[in-house]
Amino acid sequence: MFKHVKKCPRCGADNPDDAHLCVNCHYPLPYSPSNLTCPRCGHVNPPSASSCEVCHYPFRISFFIPPPQKDDITPALTRLERGALSLAVSILTFSVASLDLGSLIGGLLLLISVGFLGAGSSYYSVGFRFLSQRYRYPAILSSFLLPGFVLLAIGASEVAGQVPQTMISSLAKNPLAVVLIDVGFFLFVSGVIGITLGTYRLRTFLGNATLSWASLMFLAGAILLLFLPQLSFLALAGQLIIYGEIKREIRSHLRSHP
Repeated sequence: MFKHVKKCPRCGADNPDDAHLCVNCHYPLPYSPSNLTCPRCGHVNPPSASSCEVCHYPFRISFFIPPPQKDDITPALTRLERGALSLAVSILTFSVASLDLGSLIGGLLLLISVGFLGAGSSYYSVGFRFLSQRYRYPAILSSFLLPGFVLLAIGASEVAGQVPQTMISSLAKNPLAVVLIDVGFFLFVSGVIGITLGTYRLRTFLGNATLSWASLMFLAGAILLLFLPQLSFLALAGQLIIYGEIKREIRSHLRSHP
């Protein structure tokens, strides 16, 4: 039917030139672009044609997506770098806001922290989306970070000054606060896990082992931050290390690909 054939490297069977799996043993076949002969009218089409130029007969389209190359990830790394820096600023301003600086200054710093938190989670989510399907779940989960933090803050404000720290069971008297805190905690931790998972996987692609323990440091620090704000330096240090390592990777890439 087709003018050109492609031999299977496993069983030796003849396959159409546009085949991606062997018709006999289903072994993945190597891609070799060549002119496509239309099985309907016989017209010879260029390799990039998706349908016949004469009769518009559709050719089979490959479902295999090649893995991203390092040449293609500079935009993704740039957004991940901005995400790490934004989260570092957010954690720093949140830590300062937790100090006794007055309600006006504390509220202003908290708003700044929320703004940078939203920017950081957005940069991370977009950066992971720019990489590959392997980072799909980190991209989705990292977007939960901001709504989770906002719900936690609203839930905490519902019980601020009303529930003694030694009587946590009294939270049951305010079911709205319980729901907000529970849902917020789940979303916040999901966002933290998404960022941690994405940066941890990135260490394999870039060959940078520092990203693995920096991401785990951020994971521990971000969760402990909700209970002991004094330990926020762990999350801050993790994001600063991630920022520095990604920035170094970008500079190294630009030097090797001027």
